[in-house]
Amino acid sequence: MSRRVLVPHEPKDSSATKRAIDTMASYAWRLLVIAAAVWASLWLIGQLLVVIVPLVGALLLARGLSPVAGRLRRSGCPVGLAAAITMIGFLTVLAAVVWLAGSRFVAEIDELGAAASETADDLENWIADNEPLGITSEDFDRLRMDFGSSSEDFLTNSGDSLVSGAVLAGEVVLGTVLALIVCFFLLKDAESFRRAILRLIAPRHRGLAKRLGDRAWEALGGYLRAAATLGAVESVVIGIAVAAVGARLLIPVMVVTFLGAFVPIIGSITAGLIAVLAAYVSAGTTAAVIVGIVALVVQQLDNDILAPLIYGRAMKIHALGILISLTAGGALFGLIGTLLAVPVLAVGVNVIDEVRNNRDGRTHRSEVIDGDGRRLSTWQRRYSRRRSLPPSEEGIGPTSAE
Repeated sequence: MSRRVLVPHEPKDSSATKRAIDTMASYAWRLLVIAAAVWASLWLIGQLLVVIVPLVGALLLARGLSPVAGRLRRSGCPVGLAAAITMIGFLTVLAAVVWLAGSRFVAEIDELGAAASETADDLENWIADNEPLGITSEDFDRLRMDFGSSSEDFLTNSGDSLVSGAVLAGEVVLGTVLALIVCFFLLKDAESFRRAILRLIAPRHRGLAKRLGDRAWEALGGYLRAAATLGAVESVVIGIAVAAVGARLLIPVMVVTFLGAFVPIIGSITAGLIAVLAAYVSAGTTAAVIVGIVALVVQQLDNDILAPLIYGRAMKIHALGILISLTAGGALFGLIGTLLAVPVLAVGVNVIDEVRNNRDGRTHRSEVIDGDGRRLSTWQRRYSRRRSLPPSEEGIGPTSAE
């Protein structure tokens, strides 16, 4: 008599559950590997910021000056001389702006100091007399004493801070010199650098590499043009408002406002606060209120109308993406990350868009670029391949581009 063996019945969905768990586990360890690689990359970038920041600054500066150098080359000027003239002209303009703004600030600093002290005393007396926040004159005296003692303690125990500050100042000077030198060679030998890079890439991938480089270069140019346009609009309007109320430091305020446009959102807010403070110290409360209203209106128009229009056309980035990139850059690398967040985002978005276009077949996949960056025709590709092959392999099999 045969015995019947009872086999436990497995649920029908057990195999599906196991497959789902296996799939999630495989994705989980891949995500962990990617996260570790990203963290290692960010750590390495943080360690090399002293070198990376001057190189990125030189790249941005070279992108901004390349139209001038290109025009000089097209007019018949030698490449090296065109780069030298461009750099000398840029440094001359920069020195003139710094001297003009700095001289005005130094000339009025004594009067501004007295006006600021008088304004602070008036504000203190008003708060002490009216006590809107329950603050009395004794509280102000206590705050002065605490601030004085804190300042003395800082000066007494700031040996390490002074050394760190000196090291930072040295790094800034060396980084600036490095950026200027690299910028000069980028203006002078950019074509040679591009050809050398293309020679390192397989011929069938040179077309895509060239297009990626062109899109990145175009994105940097779009960022600089957009920032310069917004900065010019804001600096002129706020400058007119500062001059109309009779406030001092007109030129320094305009320069700071123009430069603040290169840090979207945060830079314009900071520049507006500086303009309001300058108007308050030098012309009083009414002038500060007027300048503040003008700055607020200009920033709202820029953020809601001009910035999305200009940045959207130039870099194809939404305003929310710009804000998130600024926050992430500041959280990761501080002020430097905030300054470089938008151009890095612009390059990344445009490069990814070009890669997607290439994958979708919207660009010429069969395009082949030679080592000098020139596009090769079909017969040129075949002739080039035959010259590079041994005699026994000539005419055998399709070319890499076919």
